Order: sequence, then structure tokens, then C-alpha cells
Amino acid sequence: MLSSNAPKKIGPLLKSADIAVLTKGDLISQAEREVFCIHLSRVAPKVKILEVNGLTGQRTNILSNWFEKAEDIDNAGGHLSLKLRYPMPGAVCSFCLGEKRVGQHFAKGSYRLIQFPDYQIGDMRL
Repeated sequence: MLSSNAPKKIGPLLKSADIAVLTKGDLISQAEREVFCIHLSRVAPKVKILEVNGLTGQRTNILSNWFEKAEDIDNAGGHLSLKLRYPMPGAVCSFCLGEKRVGQHFAKGSYRLIQFPDYQIGDMRL
């Protein structure tokens, strides 16, 4: 769970979602959960909201039923008929893609080196 203002901050992401699965609800009060869900439903009224507890497994059966009832990804004429709703983000983290080795040679996806300007504080040059 994020702050109760999170739905406003990540509105575009929520508006394109089919389901919002809320986890770690045990870390906040019932009132905070309800406020969060109200904010979420105002930002994205068509999104199905499901609170799930990963530790106890509470309501995971509902989530698995939603997945089972979801439309199958079928092969239409030998070609997948899937399209992304929005373009992929330009920045991809190599570690997020499973790379464990460090270095420019092992980097995956779009990347560029960050150039930091020289700074000087008193006699110390950074």
C-alpha cells in the first residue's frame, strides 16, 4: 500500500489497469485502507479492486479465479494478436531483467551514462 494520495500520483497507470491488487494492507488501519480504495475508485472507476494477504493467503483464491476467467491469449492465424496499450518505457534496468553481472558490457536495454559536473567545496574537489 502506498499513501492515500498515491492513486492521484499514478493515475495514468491505474486508468489503463483492469485489476488493482492491494497487498500489505495489514500494515495500515482499516480506515486508511478504505480511504485508499475510495481514492483509487475515484481515479479509476472501472478498475476491479482486490485486497490480498500474501502471508495468510486470504482472498488469493479470488485472484486466481480472476486469472482463470481472463481471456486466453490465443494465436490468431499464426500471429499473436496482442498489442501494448502504451509504448514501453525507454529506460530498462539490467538488474530488473535478471542480470547479475556488473559493467557496461553486461548492460541490457536502453542506457546512457550520467555525466556529473565537477564540484568543489572549499579545498575538496568532488
